[in-house]
Amino acid sequence: MASASRPCVFNECKRPSRALCICCQQYLCRDHLKEHYDLINSQLPSLADQINALSDQFNNSVLLESSGLTRLQQWREDAHRTVDQFYETKYRQFE
Repeated sequence: MASASRPCVFNECKRPSRALCICCQQYLCRDHLKEHYDLINSQLPSLADQINALSDQFNNSVLLESSGLTRLQQWREDAHRTVDQFYETKYRQFE
């Protein structure tokens, strides 16, 4: 049984489709497939830039979180040292 070819998805294109775009699931003729491929490839640098920017933001937030935890730990140690000094001072007053 012969299967009928699907038409190209581009409006007013009468050619049969030759390929299915796996990105957008559209059937395209050979000419429109090349146009579609070129369009997708032209968008890749912008997409890569966006991905890199998001990666940088993520990495910076991880560094900020790490820095925040370091500062919190330092504050804890300073606070304990202050309490210990106050305790020692008051303890000596009672001796």
